[in-house]
Amino acid sequence: DWWSHWKGANYFKGWDKLGMHGSVQDYKNAGCGGPTLYRHNEGANLAFYDGHAERLPKQKVWVQADWDANPKRPGMWVAVPEVWNSYR
Repeated sequence: DWWSHWKGANYFKGWDKLGMHGSVQDYKNAGCGGPTLYRHNEGANLAFYDGHAERLPKQKVWVQADWDANPKRPGMWVAVPEVWNSYR
């Protein structure tokens, strides 16, 4: 389907407004950087660096409180959050 990154998982700005009919540019214009497509019963199939895949509901993929936190809490989106936050 599509690569995904943390900002693109924001279903409030992206999927809930644009769904499958929004173009990549529509998602970028909405501030998502690109789409995360939650078309599997409002969830997404994700592949992880350790090789496993998992279907997660959109509420577990995007957690607004983690994005709003200071420092941010990227969770599954980065391998070492402390290093990631040091470059922000």
